[in-house]
Amino acid sequence: MGYTVTVTTESFGALEKIRSAPDKFDLVISDQTMPSLTGVELSRKILKTRPDMPIIICTGYSSAISEENFLAIGSRRYLKKPISTKRLAVSIRQVIDES
Repeated sequence: MGYTVTVTTESFGALEKIRSAPDKFDLVISDQTMPSLTGVELSRKILKTRPDMPIIICTGYSSAISEENFLAIGSRRYLKKPISTKRLAVSIRQVIDES
């Protein structure tokens, strides 16, 4: 899609990268279910560092938290899996344009 992407496979690693250079990132895309921190926990910590950070949360299923709760904590989009490339591309563009 033409974006420069930084990938981490561990939530604390992602948090450290963002904390060390918060203005380097235009958007965070996170899964809800991860080891160490959930997507919601990671989002809350990121937003403490950079309150205006656009965040997209992806989930296959979550009975622990609803879409409204995701959005209430500051996430900009909530995407249910499976996610098509087109849907992801449109969501990314919308979130970046809204920021």
